[in-house]
Amino acid sequence: MDKPQMMNLVISVAILAVLAIFTSGVARTATSWRRNRRSPRLGAEVVVHSKQKQQHSHSPAECSVVFRLKNDEPIEFAVPEDVYEQLNEGDKVKIIFQGTKFLEFQPLSKQVSENP
Repeated sequence: MDKPQMMNLVISVAILAVLAIFTSGVARTATSWRRNRRSPRLGAEVVVHSKQKQQHSHSPAECSVVFRLKNDEPIEFAVPEDVYEQLNEGDKVKIIFQGTKFLEFQPLSKQVSENP
């Protein structure tokens, strides 16, 4: 095999690898989306256990929150940044989710401020 044929082979293999990786990602996303759509919407009373925010340059922050169910089992969801900012560790909330997708939360207890 001469040099131009070898380069064509390497380029072809690289293109096929990139296409395979892209196709695999699209298939995983579609499968997850379909599974979530078929799952029932569920609600659970939980406590906010921990929060994590990863900021990447030139992209929105990736926020996740770990909640603790009543049986102390952890459940983690990716959440929008505005939800992330509203939640604090130790908060008692009701979450609504569908499959692996977080939908919303509702506070369970509000602190009442005392007027002097």
